[in-house]
Amino acid sequence: MDVFTNDIIHYLDKNNLQQMHIFGYSMGGYAAICTALKHPDRISSIMTLATVFDLSPERAQKEAAMLDPGKIELKVPSFAETLKHLHGSEKWKSLLQQKAGMMKVFG
Repeated sequence: MDVFTNDIIHYLDKNNLQQMHIFGYSMGGYAAICTALKHPDRISSIMTLATVFDLSPERAQKEAAMLDPGKIELKVPSFAETLKHLHGSEKWKSLLQQKAGMMKVFG
């Protein structure tokens, strides 16, 4: 999440913006909140959509289990192909595993 927070602050600095309003979808909501916690003077407001705030350890484990690359390849091969196309055939599995790990930490 630190990478996302740093990216948001970099965007503000690069575009010479003192503050901004953020709309965050899903994980983007977490990125907005983490940025606001670390840099409250830089974020004016946050609106989120599909950001899960009641992420218990059990729910996080369940969400993380759905990010299993092997299961995705078997059950939803077209989605696996889309992920390969978007993120590269060498990286997509690692990205899913990293996101699953992040979900568990959030839980």
